[in-house]
Amino acid sequence: MQYAKVENGVVVKVGPRPPWLEADGAPVSDTVLRAGGYEVDEKGALILDESGAKVLATGRPGHYPVQPPPSHDPATHKLVPIPMDQWQVNETDVGPTHEVVPLTADELAAMEAEAQSARRALVDQEHDRRASAGKSFTVTGYGDVALEGSLRTQTVLLALKDTARDLINASVTDPVLMLTDRDNVDHYLTPSQVVELVNAGKQYMQELHAAKRALKEMQPVPADLADDGYWPGVA
Repeated sequence: MQYAKVENGVVVKVGPRPPWLEADGAPVSDTVLRAGGYEVDEKGALILDESGAKVLATGRPGHYPVQPPPSHDPATHKLVPIPMDQWQVNETDVGPTHEVVPLTADELAAMEAEAQSARRALVDQEHDRRASAGKSFTVTGYGDVALEGSLRTQTVLLALKDTARDLINASVTDPVLMLTDRDNVDHYLTPSQVVELVNAGKQYMQELHAAKRALKEMQPVPADLADDGYWPGVA
């Protein structure tokens, strides 16, 4: 907490709590800080009252706790600092130090544009995550093959598809092409099955891209953009 130094009813300085101590080493109370300490005589000795208690000073600069900024909803309001020399000196503290004011139409529009940009970046991240994770594809006459969608895997699949086309042209129908899936399981497929699998993967990536574009065009981009309902099916 910050403390304000007050002279003649006006705040002149703000800083940490003064490290003033009592004779026993304990920090002085806020009451003593507000008074500016204890009264002393011309020799600097503490002045005591009839009961023997130390007398609070009068007419000295005091130190008051500064009120924290008021709570507010940053989506609709902002804090505007009040000049320090206009801070109100209360009985036990100083403040308020800020005024809560509504955001202007331009400020609200700028905030929404920034939020929309951030949500679009999250859409890109979710697209990349799903593309990298891939999915399981069902191959006719064989079963399921799980593929991840890294750039390396896409390159390997396209090369394998070229080989499969050559084998199809050569009338090869046996499962002579081996593919290792994302779970490190080897699959032996026929050339036509490889073409089918690669085409399915390509179609899935196109659907992912279309889903990404549709999400980024929404006004606003939904906060639950990672929900499966916005994306093509995953297995």
